[in-house]
Amino acid sequence: MPVFTFIRGFEEHYTCFRLLFNESVTNPSEEVIHRMRVEMKYLVTLLNLIEELSPETVDNDYQTTLKRIAKRSGKIRDWQIIKALFESHPMYANIEMAESIDQKIERQQEKYSEFATTITLAKNITDSIGLRQLTVTPESVSGYIDDLRQRSEELLKGGIENRELWHKARHQLKRIYFLMNLANELFGKCFQHHEVAHYKYAEQLLGRWHDMTLVIDFCENKQLPICDADSNLMAESEKEIMNSLVMK
Repeated sequence: MPVFTFIRGFEEHYTCFRLLFNESVTNPSEEVIHRMRVEMKYLVTLLNLIEELSPETVDNDYQTTLKRIAKRSGKIRDWQIIKALFESHPMYANIEMAESIDQKIERQQEKYSEFATTITLAKNITDSIGLRQLTVTPESVSGYIDDLRQRSEELLKGGIENRELWHKARHQLKRIYFLMNLANELFGKCFQHHEVAHYKYAEQLLGRWHDMTLVIDFCENKQLPICDADSNLMAESEKEIMNSLVMK
């Protein structure tokens, strides 16, 4: 039963991602891009788990395609985040700056649409990646989650001096949170609510910090003054990450 439930869940996420990707070719709006990227992150998590449990079944072409889509769509998403944050920012009253952000979004949308037309996604990839031969057990999923915990711990320890490490740690924490929910769905109560909530909070905290880095980088690149509120929020976020996200 767990294998069939796992396959059904994978197929649902893949179908949703494929439909959103197809829509994004002509409509790379904020909502479509965001929803597509969420589904894509679920898929990457599942493909990584499959590769861990059965390395010979995963076709790296799927991983490569998803990475290309993630990289290209991420450039739109970053500018959409900057615009959303600046819409409530006092400096957004600057018309030239607002127009500059809109132009960046439009240009990235054009580049994305050009790229997306070169990608063709199969309707179903269940058989091609050997899902029906997969063995999924509580021990195998928990073991993979433990590996992710160790990786995220190392990334978090080094992240204060290297921003990219915290960005990678966020990906690991998101995967942990998703896989804990998946394990509870497949096998019953493998992980307590407070454990799942901890990793969800950790990922969201790093997400807010990442959004702030985009705004501050934008201000620095445009030689705009960084207001005290932004500086304080950034410092508070970093302090909270250092105090509360070190894994025990």
